Amino acid sequence: MTEAVEYPVYVGIDWATAMHELCVLSAARAVLATRRIPHSAAGLDELVAVLATFGAPATVAIGIEMPRGALIEGLLAHGYPVYAINPKQSDRFRDRHSMAGAKDDRLDAFVIADALRTDL
Repeated sequence: MTEAVEYPVYVGIDWATAMHELCVLSAARAVLATRRIPHSAAGLDELVAVLATFGAPATVAIGIEMPRGALIEGLLAHGYPVYAINPKQSDRFRDRHSMAGAKDDRLDAFVIADALRTDL
């Protein structure tokens, strides 16, 4: 049996074709930052710079609904642990926070980070 991994910082990224919504949570569930990051090389640089303010890459867990792509590869290349969250799971996790069912990118980023924090 393996030990559960715990991180001091959890990040949820709601991926989109133009802009990604980012939510950074502490292990105690405090929102440390939110931001919109463009889907571009400059956006990846901005994302890495923001994440660097929260500690070494190995201490910042990142959740996203995409299992692959340039954003994922860039984060992995910088040493960040990235966890792909199945979109159906993400939808169920969203029900913990809102029964409205309306699509909200900021909420989705929060939900992904919180799901990673509680259900890693």
